[in-house]
Amino acid sequence: MGYNDRDTRVRPLSALIREGARRRPQSAGGYEELGEHGLATSNAWGAAYEAFFGDSPYGLDDQAIKRMLSRGNLRVNIVQATIPFPVGEATGSIFYVVKWMGEGKRYSREQIADYLKTLGY
Repeated sequence: MGYNDRDTRVRPLSALIREGARRRPQSAGGYEELGEHGLATSNAWGAAYEAFFGDSPYGLDDQAIKRMLSRGNLRVNIVQATIPFPVGEATGSIFYVVKWMGEGKRYSREQIADYLKTLGY
């Protein structure tokens, strides 16, 4: 699979995460890992990537995700736009906050999508 340059739909990030989350189980961290029974897993960014581009190549890192999603028709720049963390008063880039929620605090991909939707993403 890979980048689909015919897909010109502009979709909210929350919808991409939710759509991609249906493809495979959630990982504890990283984009695609060998899970229980050999199943591939993904985090929120891996889910968003797969919803837009199709199956992800094994071993995506932060830079690859940022680069590829910046080519997608998202409504937001995930690296430059900032949002509040769901707790406290701090803010961070959308990319970092989503990563922190999923990998640092173990929010589910669906909870992350719900949070982003409340912010209009």
